[in-house]
Amino acid sequence: MKHLFASTLTSLLLLFPLQSTSQQTQDAETAKRFVQRVYADYANSDWQHQDERQEKFYTRQLLRLIVADRTAHPGEAGNLDWDPICDCQDAGDPGDLKVQSITLAETGSLSFKAVVAFMIVKEPRMVTLSLLKTRSGWRIDDVSEKDMPSLRALLNSSHRK
Repeated sequence: MKHLFASTLTSLLLLFPLQSTSQQTQDAETAKRFVQRVYADYANSDWQHQDERQEKFYTRQLLRLIVADRTAHPGEAGNLDWDPICDCQDAGDPGDLKVQSITLAETGSLSFKAVVAFMIVKEPRMVTLSLLKTRSGWRIDDVSEKDMPSLRALLNSSHRK
């Protein structure tokens, strides 16, 4: 009886890491598909849906900071006067943004960093997206670029002024 219990317990312990690894693999795949959808959306020439785009791409907390920045500067660009996802003022014509690579690194049980390398209007760019798995799926919780270590920190600091 002891051998049966020990054998069953050992089998269960061996299965849990496999399930965890399987879940991590699945999360990495869905996170990568989310990032691909984000950048594929730039092929949509309908810029009228920018608010909808932001709602489906950013976490609620980051979106609140973006909206607060926009409303704090009526008639002006505010501190966020560019598109942090493409690190650009204007993504150009549909198809001008071409993703070259997406590299994921797990940062927690429900989070990844996605380093996205792409060409936009023939210029190489790289941004890092901090992804968070929410009830609504993957969302961008922060963005960092060459000249901006954290969009969240930039918006938080400008919001406190």
